[in-house]
Amino acid sequence: MDETSNQKPIRIPIKTLDWQTLEYDHIERSSNWFWLIGLISLLGIIISVVLLNFLFAVVILIAGFTVMLYGARKPEVVNISINRRGVQIKNQIYPYANIAAFAIRDDEEPFKLVLHIDRIFLPHITTYLEDIPPEIVREYLSEFLPEEPFAELFLEIISERLGF
Repeated sequence: MDETSNQKPIRIPIKTLDWQTLEYDHIERSSNWFWLIGLISLLGIIISVVLLNFLFAVVILIAGFTVMLYGARKPEVVNISINRRGVQIKNQIYPYANIAAFAIRDDEEPFKLVLHIDRIFLPHITTYLEDIPPEIVREYLSEFLPEEPFAELFLEIISERLGF
């Protein structure tokens, strides 16, 4: 009998997983989209002025302008690194102590990594896996975090539908 058949394969631990991805999926917006945002904002401002709520009119003006600026912005390339200390996205490091769980959305492409962060507002951070196999990311993160099913929040569904 061969002695090598009883030996388990030697597993070399991965020290870090690194990749680059776009910040978000960019949707090219037509001039009609900007006109629609402008008209909705103008309508909100007119209603606010009629109701003598001038502060809300200013808030709507700023919000409409911000949405237009953000809609015209091109996504930047983001460096992602998963290591023994935590997950680094851009220049922000999320230690495992601050991450409650993770989920990998591998049911449709592009595959996504979702981190459940311990915070009240926008508790999910989503990033694309690009060419990293989801199984490798799942195996690596399972050493530090539990994997929990992902339930999209209403705000996340709306922002994804609007292309943000």
